Amino acid sequence: EVFFTFELDCMAEPVVSFDTRSISVDFLPVEEDEIVVAIDPVFGGSQTGVMVGEQAEKDIVFAIAKNVRKLAKDRNYRVILLRDGDYSLTQADRAKTLEAIGADYYISLHLSADTEDERKYGMFAEYNGTFYRDGLSNASFADTLLKSVCESAMDKGTELVDVAGDTMLKPLAIPAAKLYLGYLSNKEEGELLSHADYRERIAKGIVEGLDEMIK
Repeated sequence: EVFFTFELDCMAEPVVSFDTRSISVDFLPVEEDEIVVAIDPVFGGSQTGVMVGEQAEKDIVFAIAKNVRKLAKDRNYRVILLRDGDYSLTQADRAKTLEAIGADYYISLHLSADTEDERKYGMFAEYNGTFYRDGLSNASFADTLLKSVCESAMDKGTELVDVAGDTMLKPLAIPAAKLYLGYLSNKEEGELLSHADYRERIAKGIVEGLDEMIK
């Protein structure tokens, strides 16, 4: 393994591209006063996440994240993906990137599975209930996003879960939420998640929720 450490003199977005023989990293400057929303499509590389048939969580959440970035292109905030390819990140990697880009909001994208009850479907969100800043609690942040996504995707929201001790959410001093965007183990919902138009509806709901909170 080879490790490189970069010390930058400004906030920047790392954009990684690679093939079997090389890797390149570009650093795109982030304006100091720019509102930055960090979207974290979980897993990547050998870490597939939930896997049902040929469908892998890492691929679906990455497709949704790219749609969020595309749909938010002309908004008054900038969407940056914590990973921009099929590779995994450690929690330390995520924390360093959030600091490097000066993130103001954090959204982690996940899928669910329940092998004991394949009828279970729907979306839910997790948040750290101990955080509150500038009139926006994590509970309100997660609730607004969940409602907006469910409305856009025509799915149901099952619950909001306070996970104050979550190792990723607990250290963050910015509005943050984990969105669980459906059950791959449910035949109907898994089929929907395989379609690009449905994933775009989910992304549209995320962007509309952000529009409501970032004015």
